[in-house]
Amino acid sequence: MDILGVDIGFGFTKATDGNDFTIFKSLMGEATDIQFKSNIEDNSFSENLHITVDNKSYFIGSLAELQSNVRQFTLDQEKLVAEYVKILALTAVGNFVEKSAALLILFLAFQ
Repeated sequence: MDILGVDIGFGFTKATDGNDFTIFKSLMGEATDIQFKSNIEDNSFSENLHITVDNKSYFIGSLAELQSNVRQFTLDQEKLVAEYVKILALTAVGNFVEKSAALLILFLAFQ
């Protein structure tokens, strides 16, 4: 069994499996058409975060900061847990698990 640690903070969300890690801003935004692209594509996981949860699409982290018209973050712990944790956790875990395993694990975790 693999172990994955996820830390969702007010500033950044971090995750590690003990070998690899990911870190991105704990910032969400409405997914929209990409407004602009740079000439040099950055294809790293933490720079191009896009997730759909409960039929709603979000840009996460730097992508939200650059592309979303409406961006959301919070410094309120209750609001963080109620509205943000699920989306940020799913985003972080998505980098570490195979697609089929991730769907099963996350389905069970949020039931």
